[in-house]
Amino acid sequence: MRLAVFVACAVAALASGVRVKVGSASLWTTGGKPSASAAPISRTLATYPQPAATTLSAKAGQQFSVSFGVTDEASGEAMKPHQAFVKLTHTTTGVAAYYVAQPDTSIGQDAGNHRMTLDVSNARALGHAAVGGTFDVDVIIGDASIDNPVMWRIGRVELTPPSATPKPATSLYTQPLLHESDVALAPLPLLQHTFRAPAKRPAAVLSYAAAGVIVAAAVAWMVYVLTMLPGMRWSFPWAAVHWAVPFHASLLAIGALFTAYWLWLDMFSTLSYLALLAVPTALTGRQLLRYLNNRDLKAVKSE
Repeated sequence: MRLAVFVACAVAALASGVRVKVGSASLWTTGGKPSASAAPISRTLATYPQPAATTLSAKAGQQFSVSFGVTDEASGEAMKPHQAFVKLTHTTTGVAAYYVAQPDTSIGQDAGNHRMTLDVSNARALGHAAVGGTFDVDVIIGDASIDNPVMWRIGRVELTPPSATPKPATSLYTQPLLHESDVALAPLPLLQHTFRAPAKRPAAVLSYAAAGVIVAAAVAWMVYVLTMLPGMRWSFPWAAVHWAVPFHASLLAIGALFTAYWLWLDMFSTLSYLALLAVPTALTGRQLLRYLNNRDLKAVKSE
């Protein structure tokens, strides 16, 4: 029975909500540290539901404050709603920052007075408003027992926080790779990639002329070999054919490599291929020369 009475009373309390009234709101700026006795530098007043006619300006070293009172529309008694916020919305980007309006006892013990003060020099306290610029100022009032929650645009303020000091470069791997994009509040600048310019190529005429000389030398050498073919049976080192054939094949490959260099290969690729061909050329050439030297010595001794 007692539980039923309690539930009925709770439902009745929720059903019989109150209507709140916000008569006026004050916006002002002061210099120095926050203080209830500080004289305002500039001040403007807004009367519900109209915004203030003057746009305030607050710069680094100053305080920006908003105060308003909340009363019961029927009885006129002061109220302390569960939610009382001040919202700053950037007029260009639309990014909003929210601040809690605390009960203000500096102007009396009235529980309906609320106040929010921002230190324009404190980037951490400003939050999303630390970027500076012009902001629309809204008062937000809400409570479970209020029938008419209030969102009232009371004016506009221009904030000029101090310039951000450049941060020293962080050591490698001390923060995530995408840290800057994760915490940025504005689009990051586009990265302009510059690729290495390709190696400068000689004129086409010179390339073809050099390739032609190499090909002509190779053809002349082949013709010479063919003309000497009848006598090569006696002069060619057939006993060291396993050294002679790889040596001459390596020489032909080097000639083809230089032809390719003048036609399409770059210098670094050519040098890498040449280093690979130099090994078998040197080994087979050394063994072939040793065989020829020994053969000549035997011929001299036999005479």
